[in-house]
Amino acid sequence: MEHPSFSEILKDLYHKSIEPCKEPSFILYFIFMVVIFGGIGVLLSLWQCINGEPLKYVSQNMMTYAVALSVPAALTIFLHIIPHSDYKVSHVIIILSILILQVIAVCFSFWDGHFIIAFISTIISWWYWILANSCNGSLGDKSYHSQIKKDLQNHGTKWDSN
Repeated sequence: MEHPSFSEILKDLYHKSIEPCKEPSFILYFIFMVVIFGGIGVLLSLWQCINGEPLKYVSQNMMTYAVALSVPAALTIFLHIIPHSDYKVSHVIIILSILILQVIAVCFSFWDGHFIIAFISTIISWWYWILANSCNGSLGDKSYHSQIKKDLQNHGTKWDSN
């Protein structure tokens, strides 16, 4: 058995991350629900920063947002994405290592207020969310349309059997 190269493993993660972004409904959901509505606390703290509050509070809010997004997404990745992967062990090591680095970054962000670390952690949490929802069929226009069509076709079947 031939061992996969590190570039093949990263390429697989890259494709799993990019594929759902080809669907407009997925992108719209991500931008409006995850980034804007989910990150409303970060946006409000940015507004306060513009009005004179320290940047440290923005960093803290970004880290809270990133952790709140990353942990459930990582769990979803472990339960639903990795079991179907060809590179299970490698993906577990990569995802878990990045999650541990995020936890360490929380310490730096909360006690020192490092905005760059909080920003990078937020980007990573968005990647986790995209990866975790890459197989979520309900976020696609075509799958939603086909599900509605199937439900309509089966709508009256129980009525005729009585």
